[in-house]
Amino acid sequence: MVGLLQELIGHAARSRSALAVYNGQDGIISVNQRHRSLYPFIDFSKPTDYPNIAIECVKHRKLDESSIYKAPDRWIAAHARFRHLNRFSQTLTRHSDGRIVQVTYERLEGTNGCWYQMRRDVTAEVLRCIRDGLDPLAHVNAGEAVTPPVQTAFMVRLLDRISHPAALLTRRAQVVDGNIAFAKLLARGDGLVLNGGRLDLRTSPESRQAFAKSIAGFHRRRKRTPLTLRTGKPDQRPFYLLTLSEPPTEQLGWDTSASDILLLTVSEPDALLQIESRIIADLLQITETEARVAQALAAGRTTREIAAEHEMSEGAIDGQMASILNKTEFRDLAAVTRQVTTLSYVFGPRI
Repeated sequence: MVGLLQELIGHAARSRSALAVYNGQDGIISVNQRHRSLYPFIDFSKPTDYPNIAIECVKHRKLDESSIYKAPDRWIAAHARFRHLNRFSQTLTRHSDGRIVQVTYERLEGTNGCWYQMRRDVTAEVLRCIRDGLDPLAHVNAGEAVTPPVQTAFMVRLLDRISHPAALLTRRAQVVDGNIAFAKLLARGDGLVLNGGRLDLRTSPESRQAFAKSIAGFHRRRKRTPLTLRTGKPDQRPFYLLTLSEPPTEQLGWDTSASDILLLTVSEPDALLQIESRIIADLLQITETEARVAQALAAGRTTREIAAEHEMSEGAIDGQMASILNKTEFRDLAAVTRQVTTLSYVFGPRI
């Protein structure tokens, strides 16, 4: 344990991170000076534990999460359950002073439940390392050369405004952050998986290669309009629609450029909540016929499939699509698909 502790301290120093190491009962074993400076109101020379630190942070309004102020005991218990169920996680959270902080949690193998947290500010240098796949906080247990078989989990901070599965990816498909819906999708393991921290598909080699090329080449395209891919699941029956687009940096709160970071949104046409076409028509200010075409697009159907289903020519369907774009002022059909998917998630349960 002494050698591992020294490794952690060195790891934190190289990445300029605050470090706190806990035992299996959530008591503090060690903290570095950067961590002490974050919490000057806590005397780390005396025995203390994670729940006590959390309560002190509440007293000093140190956290930017409303849930902990409403029910601190419930919040502390939820985090304890999270640590029990997960061996590793990296998340982005907002500090009370507005800074974006990356928090790394990892349970240390062979230590009877010991774990650590590292915190570092998300600066331009950190973003560059993440984009280049050179993240020094990726793992500790297996050393720098090999990614351990950890169960990555996500605690939503920045993507919780998106109701369906969504994640931020680097151009090398490394997952930077994701929302709860995305974490649940990964947990099912029926189409999307993480390999060494990078997103991959459980499908044909051709589809996997196309997916990787789409991510790597997204920012090299002349027009960075959203790109939607259709990918199968292992059972070949249902499928996913994966949409790549530039992230809304103004919502993420980053002061630095987010170039090379992609927003991935996932929709499952077979699981899409069904709402009446007239509601889509009213919300988008289009006709009901156009709304049905838009819903068919969101369900992943091709122009030929829509034409056959509605007993219309493909030219007529193309005309409907052009009319939808003209009335809604969306740039492309991928944006229409995302909007219909979002409306279905938001309004479906209420109808």
